Amino acid sequence: MSIRRGAVEINLITSSADIYVGQSLNGKKHGIGTLYYDSGAIHICNWQNDIAHGHGIYKFADGTEYVGDWRNNMFHGRCNEIYYKNGDYYKGEVNKGTLTGKGKMVYKDGKQYSGMWKNGVWDGFGEMIYQNKDIYCGNFVNGLRDLHGIYTWSNGNTYEGVWKNNEVHDGIVNNKKEGVTERCVWTAPSREPSQAPSRTPVL
Repeated sequence: MSIRRGAVEINLITSSADIYVGQSLNGKKHGIGTLYYDSGAIHICNWQNDIAHGHGIYKFADGTEYVGDWRNNMFHGRCNEIYYKNGDYYKGEVNKGTLTGKGKMVYKDGKQYSGMWKNGVWDGFGEMIYQNKDIYCGNFVNGLRDLHGIYTWSNGNTYEGVWKNNEVHDGIVNNKKEGVTERCVWTAPSREPSQAPSRTPVL
């Protein structure tokens, strides 16, 4: 079924149980239109020959929402947004449907990550602000703190040095209150450095 409004043709196109309402050309989605999926998802977008290509909004049935650009039917852009059903929020680069590039995630539990992503995980240089206001600024590899990084506690104390697989390894601890700086080497791995310089830190 088609309705012509001036030079614009509005069509109702059905494919299996999905329904498209919007502009079309030669029986294909072409222009601005909305695709209602049988699953309950809704995709409002610019279409080119049945392919989502341009700015749009995709609303999943579970409440997750994508806002941004599509390229060749894939969520792809430099300033895309994702509102997750659990309350997390992402804004930044998306490459062919995955979080890859520079972006910021604000988590429902209060922590925030700003930096580089690769295939949906933290990878590259980034900054993590934790719920207790501690901050890690440094390198991530496959979602883990790795190589060089600086950990700053909310009281101002810092650890700067080497991380391996999310654990402190060898670095300098600066106790701001006591005015003490000391190099520490952890023979037993720990996910967090101690706040006070010590040869046998409490981890």
